[in-house]
Amino acid sequence: MRYLGVKIHTSYTRIKREKVREFKNKVKGITRRNSPLNLKKVIADLNPVIRGFAYYFRIANCKTEYKALMQWIRRRLRAKRLHRRLRQLGYQGEFKFIKMNSRRNAASPLANYALPNSYLREEGLFEMDAVQTGYLPQNY
Repeated sequence: MRYLGVKIHTSYTRIKREKVREFKNKVKGITRRNSPLNLKKVIADLNPVIRGFAYYFRIANCKTEYKALMQWIRRRLRAKRLHRRLRQLGYQGEFKFIKMNSRRNAASPLANYALPNSYLREEGLFEMDAVQTGYLPQNY
């Protein structure tokens, strides 16, 4: 049974694929690579979208889905300014194998060194995977 963006099964609930796709499209619009906005502004624009999605669908059993979405969001944010941040941290050498026009390079160890999760947390990124899922709020 499907109801309000959630698929209800006998022993668990899931988010409909269409809703996840719509969420990803919104995030893609905010985290475009060629956007002139700095990281703080992108995170400020992104937080209401993430928070709204996370709290709306928290009744579903979607902890692993939230974790995968947060990994994907962090990769998009890392790809935005990877080379510049590595230079700021004092990394010497050439970046022969890291291209800014490739999203998969945002998953490299250098990307995690340049912009670790703690740095994104300090910048104010809302962590969707910290939201408790699979329950109804008290007032239901």
